[in-house]
Amino acid sequence: MGSSNHNVDFAPPASLEHVENVSIPPAIADRRSVDAPSYAPTLAASSHTDEKTSSAGSSITKVEVEGCQLSTLKLVIIHIVLALCLFLATTDATIVSTSLPTIAAELPGSKNLYSWVGVSYLLTQTAFQPLYGKLADILGRKPVLYGSLLLFMIGSVLCGAAKSMIWLVIARGVAGVGAGGLPVMVWCIMGELVPPRDRAKWSDALSVTWSLSAISGPLLGGLFSEYVTWRWGFYINVPIGFICLVVLRLYLTVPLPGPAVNQGWKATMKTFDYVGLFLLVTGTTALLVGLSNASVRGWQSIDTIVLLCVGGVLLVVAGIYELWTTQDALIPPRLLKNRTTVAILFASFFQTFAYTAGTFYLSLFYQAVNGSSAIMAGIYVLPYTLGSALVSIIASRYIFYTGRYKDMVIGGLGLSTLGFGLMISMNEHSKQLVQELFPLIAGLGMGLLFRSPFVAVEAAMYDQDRAGSTGNFFLVRFIGSCTGLSVAGAIFESQVSRHLPTNFSLDISTVDWRTLVHIQPPELRSQVLMAVSKSISYIWIICTPGLGLSLLFCLFIRNYPIHPATRAKPSDEESADSTE
Repeated sequence: MGSSNHNVDFAPPASLEHVENVSIPPAIADRRSVDAPSYAPTLAASSHTDEKTSSAGSSITKVEVEGCQLSTLKLVIIHIVLALCLFLATTDATIVSTSLPTIAAELPGSKNLYSWVGVSYLLTQTAFQPLYGKLADILGRKPVLYGSLLLFMIGSVLCGAAKSMIWLVIARGVAGVGAGGLPVMVWCIMGELVPPRDRAKWSDALSVTWSLSAISGPLLGGLFSEYVTWRWGFYINVPIGFICLVVLRLYLTVPLPGPAVNQGWKATMKTFDYVGLFLLVTGTTALLVGLSNASVRGWQSIDTIVLLCVGGVLLVVAGIYELWTTQDALIPPRLLKNRTTVAILFASFFQTFAYTAGTFYLSLFYQAVNGSSAIMAGIYVLPYTLGSALVSIIASRYIFYTGRYKDMVIGGLGLSTLGFGLMISMNEHSKQLVQELFPLIAGLGMGLLFRSPFVAVEAAMYDQDRAGSTGNFFLVRFIGSCTGLSVAGAIFESQVSRHLPTNFSLDISTVDWRTLVHIQPPELRSQVLMAVSKSISYIWIICTPGLGLSLLFCLFIRNYPIHPATRAKPSDEESADSTE
């Protein structure tokens, strides 16, 4: 990354030199690339200005670029609206989990498409994330955000108006394409609106939103299905999305062009990474379809094996190709060459793998083993979900004040490994305190990992690669989430059938787990509950070594300064931290 080995300092234009407490967005002020937008050369730097900006510390009272101002109030409003956009995209992935039975009963069509209502959304949402990072570099951040939100709203309208199952599946795919750009653009824009040291502080709401969406989706889906109609689970995205669009157009007045925005379409299309796009999208699609197919036809199905092998090979080939291509790579080469980012991506995969599996199967544990209702199971799982959400705020504050994101990564992986390891011992005889304490430990660890891995990637990468690295970071996280749910489901189904008494069978797709505690005679009930709790324990057995291995890898990551002014020369950093 030869062009990245330059530190170019920019200051506000002359007309803004005397404005107090001004923080220039890192997209402008801290651009570490000779590929900066065309207005960058007009920003002349001076040591006096640098000192004044630094002395302002973390105080964010005004952001000003080319005559456009963002007061603290505007920044707060933008922050809230971006968090709401993120909430819409992430909640929509799980909102159908509780309304699917109602949808299947009402809409005509093959019941084989039942699972595809959820899969099609996750598939398109995940597969197109690297593309959005590159589009943001070409078109600018705001047009891609607005376009993603509009496409998501159009898909939501089509979902709500669905007349058949196949219609709904296709519409969910359309909504997923739009939703794929929202997490990438939300985190990217927030990273460019505030100085590096303040990003952790301003991202609290985004971290909490991410974790709470896992709880809110099933709850909202159930409420709409029972008290209104399942269609409003989709229609509700339209008015909320429209409000977000209007507010962002009014308040997000700072220009946020990408580094390639002035190249022109002809030059951009000439260097666009078409092969990388094909390999990434095709590989991700094959992998996710294979994982979905495994939950229906089993892991030994020829279809499943072929899809998983093809998907895995294509993604490996994509990674190798991106390292050596002469085109404008969709995956920034530094992301794959830097030992810190490679270790963080590995850890992020297993973090979302374990967190998703934990969210789903802890709830099932409480319902099956304790006979809890869905609402009570949701309350019992709060130490895990809400605990992680709350501690993520503490982690963000720690990073903000100390700059030590590595501490949070190591601490989070350590606590998560310990918590999931302890959860292996949970069974039908465990006391309520144990059932709450062990998941709480795991949840606290997960909370430390909501924000810190992204900060690590952001600090290790240069500003010109922010959009691309953000897109690929979330690609890994989404693949981890989908893989975790599929693998956990396959493990649970195979182990339940293996451990159940020979004279007893369960239809996992239709069983009411709360009724297991009423099975008679007591001897049979004890055997069934043991089979269920032991089968869930096998999921934690898979999660624990993955988190432990991630911890081992992350012991060797570098804690880059999150304030660019304190970083060593890029050439020194690259040579010291290269995986080559």
